Amino acid sequence: MKCAKCGSEIHPEVSECPHCASGAVPPVITPGDLMRRPGTVTFIAILLIFAAVGTVASFLLSVSQPGFVFGWLQAAWLLLCAAYPLCAWGLLHLRPWGRWMQICISIAGLFSFSIATVFSILILIYLFLPRVRVLFSGKAPEDLTDAERAILERGGRRRAPDRIMAWLIPIGFFLLVVGSTLVVALPNLFSAMDRGRQMRSMANLKTVQVALLNFKNDHGSYPEAATLSELAARLAPQYISKLPTTDGWNRELRYSAWKEDSAAPGPDRFVLASFGRDGKWEQDRPRAYQPGVVKGYDEDLVLGNEGWIRQPERFSQNANPTKASRSVSRGEKVEK
Repeated sequence: MKCAKCGSEIHPEVSECPHCASGAVPPVITPGDLMRRPGTVTFIAILLIFAAVGTVASFLLSVSQPGFVFGWLQAAWLLLCAAYPLCAWGLLHLRPWGRWMQICISIAGLFSFSIATVFSILILIYLFLPRVRVLFSGKAPEDLTDAERAILERGGRRRAPDRIMAWLIPIGFFLLVVGSTLVVALPNLFSAMDRGRQMRSMANLKTVQVALLNFKNDHGSYPEAATLSELAARLAPQYISKLPTTDGWNRELRYSAWKEDSAAPGPDRFVLASFGRDGKWEQDRPRAYQPGVVKGYDEDLVLGNEGWIRQPERFSQNANPTKASRSVSRGEKVEK
């Protein structure tokens, strides 16, 4: 770059000529500098290319599914497969129609009512900045008016709005990716945690059942106890070293024993139950539970002396009499 006063060659980053000590040296802006594509536009175009690849993959996956039927949704997929790369090309080459295509895509993104809505708003704000509008006007540098040229020259020095949007759009995309990942991952994570707690509850109920069945083999009846602490005192350590008293959600299990056969020396029926995730009993009286399946983590798990009364649906189809119940019918001890 040359000094505007003495014509000496100076470094572009120097604000004062070292030869004539003149004031601020106005930069020499070439037509290529005026119409240089901003990095934010390139970033948006790259995102469109990734979106096109994802859309094509989704369409091919849908086609490979049995019973595929081509409908309006599949037609929209094909339209997006063509629109995304075409819009990216238009943005990269600063075509006016490329900007308008991206405006239409961003307007459609407003109705996703998610983090993508925020990202679409940021892109729309950026596309309507004065410098961006001039860049996508389709004019050659020599055809620009003085006002348009002044806008591009100010924008070339990265004024505050340009700098802000250059940061906000990548940050918005980052939030979009993180938010989408959390939307998919968190429900699955919480579901897996609840499934693990439910399995632990079932395992604890079975452990207590085995100890109770062994107790009956020796005494002819089940122990009477108002709480799991009392029951643990009756069963440990002869029938179990340590009785589990809580379910997977760390709430105390429910135990109730009663007598139906008048000839029995004591209770000949019992019910063990877990609250489930919601911590609320579905029945006030344990013996009131009816056989059924548990379709959610909030429903009670119920195990009786003859097997499961209420268990998860995924196990109910393969439910068979428990080993413990079969062993008791033969008068055998159940191994702990």
